[in-house]
Amino acid sequence: MFPKDTIITKKNARVKIVMIDENIINISPKSKITIEKYEYEPSKDKKEVLLNVIFGKIRSKIKQKYNGKSSKYEVKTKTTVAGVRGTDFLLTYDHQTKQTTIITFEGQVQFGRLGLNGGVNSKVLVSVGQMSSSITGAAPTKPVRIPKSELKQINRQTQLNEPDQASVNDSMLKRRDAHIEEEPRLNAKRVRNRHSRDPASCEGKRCDSIILPPPPMAPTTGSGLYINQPNTICSSQLCENFKTNLNIVIE
Repeated sequence: MFPKDTIITKKNARVKIVMIDENIINISPKSKITIEKYEYEPSKDKKEVLLNVIFGKIRSKIKQKYNGKSSKYEVKTKTTVAGVRGTDFLLTYDHQTKQTTIITFEGQVQFGRLGLNGGVNSKVLVSVGQMSSSITGAAPTKPVRIPKSELKQINRQTQLNEPDQASVNDSMLKRRDAHIEEEPRLNAKRVRNRHSRDPASCEGKRCDSIILPPPPMAPTTGSGLYINQPNTICSSQLCENFKTNLNIVIE
């Protein structure tokens, strides 16, 4: 993923993005999110994130620490903005009712109206297990506690869990064996292992081979789209895990 990229999920789709700094972004079905800014330069202590929720739900699990001044992690909608320093929270924006809702699972979230100069007005702190909302630019409501049973259900519904390692290895071996059986029937004119670090160069083409390091468990070819990180398996156009450094291999 890159700054200015937009992610759109349909009715039955979910996306989990693990960024280069290990922050995790879970995007629920029927959502549209734009990564407006994502800067991470640890050698310069430079960290700044701005995500724009056009509509839908986004859950951020923040691994990095942000002080809200020289380093920031913010999620905004059309009229509100949420700032965090290291936490786990869910933001929902209904573009029809213009209502933004914040639910905090860990830490605290500073939630308020988006000011004309990009600042945050009428701020409230939403703590663990609390919820606050704002409609059409109105001041956020006073945070209220969510019943534990309801919070547990929301927690389960809004995160995409990692597959266990045994399942990953088994799937990788099956892909390798399937390709070995199919190889004699493949068209000899197909060029193997052609790769590009620029995803745009693959536009309009079908990605149907992958390289998954490191050996010996990783097959050298298979079926699907590859995101260049260990333990990442993708079926055709459906990624089970995302990383920021794309390396698409076309066969």
